[in-house]
Amino acid sequence: MEGILRSIVAAEYRQLQGRGMMLFRYDPGSDSFPDQWRLVDGEIARRYSARESWGGMAALIFRSGQHVVVDETATAQPHGVAPFKDVRSFVGVPVVVDGVPWGVLYISSTEPQAFGDDDIGFVQSLARQIGALVHETIEGKFGSVELSTVRVLAATVDAKDHYTRHHSTNVSFYARSLAREMNLDPVEVRRIELAGLLHDIGKIAIPDQVLQKPGPLSAEEWLLIQTHASIGGNILAQASHLRGLVPLVRHHHEKYDGTGYPDGLKGEEIPLGAAILNLSDSFDTMTTRRIYRAPRSLASAVGELRRCSGTQFHPEVVQAFERVVEQALAKGEPWVLALQDAPTGTALAGDMAAWPLVEEAERPESPVHRDPMELLLEARLLHQITEQPVILHRAGEQAADFWSADAVQIYLLDESDCQLQLAWSGGAQTGQEFLALSRAEPSLPLTRGIVGWAAMTNQGATVPDARRDPRWAFGDVFHGPVSVMVSPITAGGKVMGVIEVLGRGESRFGRPDLKVLKVFGALTGHAVAAVQQRPVSEASLATDAQTGLGSGHYLRGLLEQLERNGWNAPLSVAFLDGDGLRSINERHGYEAGDQVIRHIARSLQAWGRPEDTVVRLGGDEFVVLFGGLTLPEASTRLERIRITISETPVELMNGRRIYVSVSCGVTEVDAELGPHKAVRASEQAMYNAKRTGKNRIWTVAG
Repeated sequence: MEGILRSIVAAEYRQLQGRGMMLFRYDPGSDSFPDQWRLVDGEIARRYSARESWGGMAALIFRSGQHVVVDETATAQPHGVAPFKDVRSFVGVPVVVDGVPWGVLYISSTEPQAFGDDDIGFVQSLARQIGALVHETIEGKFGSVELSTVRVLAATVDAKDHYTRHHSTNVSFYARSLAREMNLDPVEVRRIELAGLLHDIGKIAIPDQVLQKPGPLSAEEWLLIQTHASIGGNILAQASHLRGLVPLVRHHHEKYDGTGYPDGLKGEEIPLGAAILNLSDSFDTMTTRRIYRAPRSLASAVGELRRCSGTQFHPEVVQAFERVVEQALAKGEPWVLALQDAPTGTALAGDMAAWPLVEEAERPESPVHRDPMELLLEARLLHQITEQPVILHRAGEQAADFWSADAVQIYLLDESDCQLQLAWSGGAQTGQEFLALSRAEPSLPLTRGIVGWAAMTNQGATVPDARRDPRWAFGDVFHGPVSVMVSPITAGGKVMGVIEVLGRGESRFGRPDLKVLKVFGALTGHAVAAVQQRPVSEASLATDAQTGLGSGHYLRGLLEQLERNGWNAPLSVAFLDGDGLRSINERHGYEAGDQVIRHIARSLQAWGRPEDTVVRLGGDEFVVLFGGLTLPEASTRLERIRITISETPVELMNGRRIYVSVSCGVTEVDAELGPHKAVRASEQAMYNAKRTGKNRIWTVAG
């Protein structure tokens, strides 16, 4: 970084002359700006400090993504704190690396009102240069590797065992802290951080019954466990942009005295990054609960590191880690206080964004409801789907099934107006009241509700009883306690939306659930981003690719046109929803579910008239606008459609036949009940049909 800044200072010497410069790099692990570089007497000086946090000016600029100009630091409020001494005015701009916020750049002056519009443009240009050069430096070492992608891979391994669910994140955090304490180059710090996340990637080849065995391992099992380091190195060697991590991952179990594995390296033969990972791995193992033993205290773990210095651990690495712990205690950093105060040692050191809210601090960790690996492997297949509605439907169904949720909602962020748009919702019968309420308000500002909070902060949360949370926007709709869990849907560090999981009862979800949901949200986000990056025409937006029917986008445009221009002939609206599609997916697979959707679509098309409009909203939900039909006429025609769907078998790929049904709601559009309200009324009528037995029609008179 020093070299990057020196090159920029040399190129822009004339405009920078007489002005100060300071660069802050944000660190999500400590929620602060510990890496700082300052231009002093023509030279770049580097220092570490956690002084700037979310409460300061750097945090304001970083979080908003907007530049800030302060003409007089002595009078500016409420964020008028000068970035360094003797500053009277300054410009602060965010630094972005490959589309992801990275830090903040200040250019300052000892004179007030020293910056005009041209100066602001100059500072923004400097920030862009820094972002591009940082990106090139990292790309040169690691290719196009994304930290969010690496975190997904690491969490997939950690999720195999409840007792190691945070292990890779913790090891990465400790290793990064050690590398900084030892004054390693920022690019090497990055390499060690990534290697920490992936150090156990080889364990995907180790059977679960060995990894999770509660008793002592046999000699054969121990030899099998030892292969994970070399297997991990082989896996990473297959990806060109991760090959730089191979020596660190392969040798992270080598011991300083030469008794480690897989190659028995000794002393300085061991790469320093691997020695750092060895200590970080051992420290987290000692201070977290495992299936075969209780955790050690902070003091006991540090004492063990000291005792094994020169045998298992590199002496200089041990000394550096002792300094890291001492400094963290002096600053009152949360991770070390948690280890010191909580003898159970369950702190999530490296992922501060996943720490619970105040009201959750005393909650026990609840078990996730199924093997997380199953869910994450299913979610990894989402990127193979080319239609966004299908991705969201599949993801929503998977989440609802995994957590046995009463309701699941997926919102996508509309950057044009900073609103969250409800893109998919579903769940059990017990959640229909809430789903109907939220569907009546499909667009939410970022300032509304727990969902808006998650999008604004890019953080997840579990709330034991949402009724007691000031962010909850829906009152007591469940008529009792309601547990809520939310997580951002992200891609490349960018918030794409939010997934919300709700369940009746108190404390339904815990920290392990949230960790899994965050990974699930990242996998969903990558699938959505891949689809959004493809060029899309207006015609394709108006057509559902799976069925060839009109899409939800087309329906919205049609309803708006009817609201504007009115309608001359009778018009009725029907809302249809498949019965039991989730159980079909579980029993026969998602391909069978897709065949059911196409079967319903074909039946609707077969009964369609030129005056009718048939639309697939998503999943197994369909809307039909019957042009020229009164409510009784539409009800009669809808009954014929329902019978056709339920009495015609669906031929599955395996040769089996199954029968499906639909629940339907229908109403007529009139002056009081306009087109939009008629669709919502028919949807509510459909839920009434489901509640009273399914495979039937519920009629709503205007």
